[in-house]
Amino acid sequence: RKPCPGKPAGQADQRKNQKSENHQGRNMIKEYWNQIAQNRDVRQNLSLLRQEVKDKGKLKVLSLLVKGQLAGLLWSEDAKTRKNAALLMGDLGNQEFLEPVYAAYRREEQRFVKSAYLSAIGSFNYSAYLEELKEQLCLLGKMEETQENRKHLMEEMRELSALVVRAEG
Repeated sequence: RKPCPGKPAGQADQRKNQKSENHQGRNMIKEYWNQIAQNRDVRQNLSLLRQEVKDKGKLKVLSLLVKGQLAGLLWSEDAKTRKNAALLMGDLGNQEFLEPVYAAYRREEQRFVKSAYLSAIGSFNYSAYLEELKEQLCLLGKMEETQENRKHLMEEMRELSALVVRAEG
């Protein structure tokens, strides 16, 4: 049944369109994840996957799909892949991701990635790590600021401060 020209589509038509969009969104999530699992364009597909999940609200679909595989991307040689993986884990908000994200934060050598780990950590119950986060903030405050590290050092300190304030009120 086609709606008459100039008249709004009926509720049944709207539900049908919404169902089709939901199905298409699930397919895109699966496709992006399959590409990642096959190690093809991982950085780009992680970014697209995050966008799809945010736009379509498909966190549950992705959670079921990725299970324990996502944490492995925190060991990628590519810093932007590690960053996007951490942010996606934060988007998913699954508490089991806290430990691998925190461990990745501690071992990360690329300063520009560290604030992404902290942003993800903020999505979890991180109270067990609060004292360590406060110590890290104190250490960073004593670190020599250079023109090269200023921007990312400030981002990391801002994220750490936000985590401490959020936890302590």
